[in-house]
Amino acid sequence: SLPANATFVLTPESVGAGVGVTPITGILYVDDPERLRSGNVTVTRGAATVTVVTITVEEPLSYPCMDQNVGEGVWCSSTAYQSTCEAMCGLATMGTCSWRPMEVKSGQIQSRIYATCSPDLTTCPNAICDELERLHPGICPQDCIDASWKQGQIMTISDG
Repeated sequence: SLPANATFVLTPESVGAGVGVTPITGILYVDDPERLRSGNVTVTRGAATVTVVTITVEEPLSYPCMDQNVGEGVWCSSTAYQSTCEAMCGLATMGTCSWRPMEVKSGQIQSRIYATCSPDLTTCPNAICDELERLHPGICPQDCIDASWKQGQIMTISDG
């Protein structure tokens, strides 16, 4: 059994490969796209657990953000407009940001499904503030907002 304080870390030969790992939950993520390379990355947790991840970097002929500098630190969550969102090459995306429209059920005037711009609609917003989102709050502030603020916050839609 691992000690409670055993953390995930990259082995020395994996440091500098363009990836990072969150210490508690072991989320592997790209932290430097310029240094990302194909090959094996080794993650350890404690002395007994070793995981080897094989990374294959594929260069597409073209992709939506090819000519834009994503390294300027623009988060998808920084925009409130669909047209701006879908054209934005934000950090933590696999290309451009994605827009989630507000959903209001017929006959209702309130919704918990608010419109938002996200790097990945499968993980943000999903009501879970994971370790990577806590380390980099701009990824999905929608998930990591203070719980006391969330309680009772429902958007009301005016019909005129």
